[in-house]
Parts: sequence; C-alpha cells; structure tokens
Amino acid sequence: MRGIISPLGGARLQVLRRGRVLRREFWPMLIFVSALTMRFASGVTANVSFFLLAAYALSGRAQAIQSLALGWLFSMLSGGEKGGIAPPATQAAIGRYIVIAAAALSILIRNLLSSSKGQVSLPTLSTWLFGAFIFSHSCLFSTDVEISLLKSTVWAVTFLTLLSAWENLSVESRQQLQAQLIGLLVAILLCSLPLVFLSVGYVANNSGFQGILNQPQGFGPVMALLGSFVIIGLLAKPQPLWRDLTLAVACLVMVIMSQARTAGLALVLGVVIAVIVAPMLMRHSKYNALPGLRNTKMLLMLFLLTLCALVGLALGEEEKLAKILDSYLSKGGGTSNLSEAYQNSRGGLMAAMWDNIVSQPFTGIGFGVASTSWDMDIITRDPYFGLPLGAPIEKGVLPLAVLEELGIPGFVLFLGWLGILIQRAGRRGVLELALAATVFLINFGESTLMSPSGLGMILLIVLTWAVALPKQPSNVSFRA
Repeated sequence: MRGIISPLGGARLQVLRRGRVLRREFWPMLIFVSALTMRFASGVTANVSFFLLAAYALSGRAQAIQSLALGWLFSMLSGGEKGGIAPPATQAAIGRYIVIAAAALSILIRNLLSSSKGQVSLPTLSTWLFGAFIFSHSCLFSTDVEISLLKSTVWAVTFLTLLSAWENLSVESRQQLQAQLIGLLVAILLCSLPLVFLSVGYVANNSGFQGILNQPQGFGPVMALLGSFVIIGLLAKPQPLWRDLTLAVACLVMVIMSQARTAGLALVLGVVIAVIVAPMLMRHSKYNALPGLRNTKMLLMLFLLTLCALVGLALGEEEKLAKILDSYLSKGGGTSNLSEAYQNSRGGLMAAMWDNIVSQPFTGIGFGVASTSWDMDIITRDPYFGLPLGAPIEKGVLPLAVLEELGIPGFVLFLGWLGILIQRAGRRGVLELALAATVFLINFGESTLMSPSGLGMILLIVLTWAVALPKQPSNVSFRA
C-alpha cells in the first residue's frame, strides 16, 4: 500500500508545486502585459503605465529590477513630433523617478525586515563612499546646487538599490532574471528588424538606424550589450548553435546600421579584454571556460555567417558595402579615419570640458552640470512645485566629464571605484567582465553611466549584475 500511495502523493505534490509556480509567474506576466498595453494605448495611459510599474516594484527584489528595466524601455521607445511606434509619455520624467523611488523603498524594506545579518560588499561600500563624496561636493562647489543634488541622489540611490537587489537574490532567481534581461534585449532586436525597411526606423536623424528606440545612439549600445552576452555565451559552449551565431551576427549588423561607432568598438574591445584578462582575475583560473575558442567548426560558422550578413547588406551592389562601412566610420562626417571622426564628433565637447578643468582643476564645476552655462537653460521642472526633474546635458567622454565636474580629488575616487568594480566583475567570470568592460567603453562616446535617465539605466542594471555576488549568510559584516 505504501508503494502505491507514495507515488500518488509525490505526483500530487508536483502538481501543487507547478500550480504555485504558475500562479507566481502569472501575476508578473499580467502586470507586464497590462503596463505594455497602457504604454502603447494613448498618451494618458502611457503616463499611468509608469505608476503601474512602481506598484509592481514594491512586490519584491526581482520585481524592483524588472520595473526599472521596463521603466527604461518605456522611456526609450520612439515617439514624439517626428513620429515613432508609441505615443509620447509627457510625464515620463516624473514616472521614472516614481519607479526608482518605489524600487528603492521595496529593497530598503526587505533589507530592514531581513532576519540575517547583512554583509557590506566592497562594491557597495565604495559606492556609498563615492556617492557621499558627490553629494557633499554638490553642496560645497557646484555651480548649480539643486541640479547636482538631484542627479547625485538619484544616481546613488539607483546604483545602491540595484546592487542590493542583485546581491540578495538567490542563485536561481538571479539566473531567471538574467535570462529575462537577455530576453528583453532580444525582443528589442526582433521588434526592430521589420523597421529596417521603413522610415520610422530612422526618424531621429534619417541616417542611423534606431529600431524601436528613440535614438540610434541608444539603440547601438543596447545591441552592443546583447552582442557581448551572445558572443561570450557562444565561446563558452563546446558546440555552437546556429541560432546563437545568427543572433551574434544580427547584433553586429544592427550596431553598424545604428552608426554608433563607440558601441561597435566597445563590443569588440570588451569581448577581447574579457577573454584576455578574466583568467588572471578569477580566483580559480578557468582557462577552459571558453572551449568555443578551440572549436574550428564554431569559428568557421561565425565567419560564414558574418560573410553572408555583409553580402546581404551589399544587396548585390559592388560599392554598397563599402559605402555602408564608410558611412558607419564617418557617421556622415566625411571622414573614415577613426581618430579624426572621433575628434569631429566629440572634439567640441572635449574642448569645453578641458577649459573648465584648467580653470577649476580641484573643485570642478559640479556633478551633472553642463560645460557651458547656456546649456543649463533647458531644465524640466515639476509643474506643481517647480522642483527640478532633470537637466539634459551632452558629454561624450566619461573620464573627462568626471574630472571636469568633480575635480582631481573626485576623479581619483572615481578611478578607485571603477577599479573595484572591474576587479569584482573579473573575479565573477569572463561574461561579467565582458559586460562591465563594454559598459565602460560605451561611455567613451556616450557619457551616460552617471545618469539613470535614458540609456544610463540599462547600463547600470547590466553593470550591477556583473559585479554583484550572491549573498552568503555570515556573521562577518564586511566581505571583499
């Protein structure tokens, strides 16, 4: 009798577990579909969709990260006066802050209610110190105190929230969330492919491909991040899949079509750096971590797919491929020399930053403050209380921007913080180091890492995933 009842009981237990899993997965999917529907329905519901994400962020650590990722996507969808795929969300600036605040509150409450003694990781401690310095510097030296305080607070809260969320997830939850993050980037790629043949895919500047996002300079880096995930994943497999190879080539093609030169270089250099440096940083060197490098079949398949993609781009015309590559390198600027193109694109920004560095080398001009005073005239404010919500600025080189804004002391702290993050990502593995390197290299052309608004949010999500170790219960209050 026991032999009969036990299998039946086990089967019933499995059914109950599956039911709980389905219910647990049903609500996130329902909220996601509802928020997505509202984002596309109308301008009014587009604004409400951010509040729905904020409510969802309060339900858990993984949900907080998911809400921040979806909030980034909702604010980056193409739409506006020039046209696009979604109605404009007029209150997106407020909506983003509400989602960030809800995610931070969610993580804070769970940390306070946690029964185990929390450990402070080295990335978390260094971020606290760096964030405290930025906040204090904003009060003392910023030429626009309210903007610097706003931006420094939002950046520190966002980064620390993401770090804590990733560190306190179980290994299984982290893997599921990582798969969902990759799935989100793949969905952006797949939804963008049909727009290659439509003008709506190029509305920002009628030149670079932007897909479903609002800017080519946002779409290119996103495809570079996805490309890093896919290429390292390929090299980590002894036997490659045609699906993954095709996806890797598609990412490369999308980066080229976006004309985002820095994103292309960041993808290539990030992967190369990770392959070379990661074995030296990992605690237990795993030289066999990338068996794909020794797989002749995989290398041949990758070469053939890349060749087919380039031939497809050429479309049978001898000079078209050369024109595409020349357009990518020159970005319409009339030169295909990389150094000259970089100077043409970022030279004016760098010159203005350097003038401020020379005039204020130790104090800087303030975190998040534009290099010239007239660029600070465009400040988004709350319509009810007049509080600043954002001040968009353009600075193409992150290290130079940090030196300009925080002075030499802040720049030294930034380099220390950066070194800690890179070392931690390298200890975690080749993939993590590749993503961290890609994120930082992207910021040599698009300085967005210190701003959670726009492209910066997805970079922070990927970076914190790369450096965050799973929580290990212990009585020790600090861990490297």
